[in-house]
Amino acid sequence: MKNISNRVERVVKKHFPDGELGTDSLELMEFIMSLEDEFSINISDKQFADIKTVQDIVDRITIWADQANDSAE
Repeated sequence: MKNISNRVERVVKKHFPDGELGTDSLELMEFIMSLEDEFSINISDKQFADIKTVQDIVDRITIWADQANDSAE
């Protein structure tokens, strides 16, 4: 999980240098696309709607990564 956390934080810092998740819809879409590229996942608007903090992102990506690994086996 630490690796996921570090990777998420790197993407967050790229898009939100001040550490605050923005509310600009274009910024958020670019951010989501960067997360999808970084982790080779697809994030729907519905899935992202409940995310409010960086920790929420780490938690969700950890779950999605685990699910992707389970389905690949």
